[in-house]
Amino acid sequence: MRQANFSLPELIRALVVGGIFYILFALANGNRFTLPPIICACAAAILICAAAIRFSGIRVFTMGFAVWTTFALAYLVGRSLNRLVSLVFYGHKTEPVGRLTVIAMAIIVFSSLITVLFWRTFSRRDFTDDAAQGLFMRCFVFISVVMLVFYAGVLIDFMFVRRFMSGDRIRVILPIPFETVINQLFYLDLTPFEIFCQLAGNLFLLTPVGFAVKSCIFAGEDRPPSEEKPARAKDFLIRHRRAAYILLPFALSLFFETVQYIFAVGYSDIDDLLFNVAGYFLGGGFLSLLNLVRKRRTRGLDKNLLRRVK
Repeated sequence: MRQANFSLPELIRALVVGGIFYILFALANGNRFTLPPIICACAAAILICAAAIRFSGIRVFTMGFAVWTTFALAYLVGRSLNRLVSLVFYGHKTEPVGRLTVIAMAIIVFSSLITVLFWRTFSRRDFTDDAAQGLFMRCFVFISVVMLVFYAGVLIDFMFVRRFMSGDRIRVILPIPFETVINQLFYLDLTPFEIFCQLAGNLFLLTPVGFAVKSCIFAGEDRPPSEEKPARAKDFLIRHRRAAYILLPFALSLFFETVQYIFAVGYSDIDDLLFNVAGYFLGGGFLSLLNLVRKRRTRGLDKNLLRRVK
């Protein structure tokens, strides 16, 4: 049975939650980020999200997140249109959305998704009915879609668009494993935060993809493929999901490095491929860890966060 529409008090609380997200975004966007403030900001955002879920409920939290998402989308579209108008009509190159703004938005999206997953993992709520699991899945899917769209936009912007528009052309292949990492750690004059950004950027590049792919293709792992129509695409994916899951990160990372080489917008580095693949499996492993924790907490009754308990 579907949930009723939002009542006026729920809408008011959702606007309050969205306003809190906006204040957090404004505070984070106004600071100069280094590694410790980023960790503190993520911890604060997770605590705020947990408090919002605890006192307002998952439905109101999702609505509040949607309010903030609308603001963030309007902000990004407005900045992009302003940049386009300045370039076309006035010939001025205005600054694109800065790195601090992107980090601030990423903190909110990431913290929201992590909090919802932790709520599902450690909650004492009964997920044997369709309503409880459906409520979680609607929230999870909505935040995941926002995260993946935001992630894809940032990926395209930072990896290709900005490098291409800067005019710097770099077409270099670095085939020796860990040569770049060793140079960054010991020989190049880089700050610890710059080293962290370089390594973490490559490591976590495909982590959301690994989590999302494992969520999709292993959510129905206990359902056997149909024997009547074995040629169906869904059943083919079920039969070969492990091979697809393992080969996908290599194909994606190789695609990124090839595009960078063709358009001369960066180094085609074997270290990037290795870190991308490791981060992909890190995302899938995180989902497996959450499933394991939930299984132990429920003594084997709840084995998969993304499926209703039977």
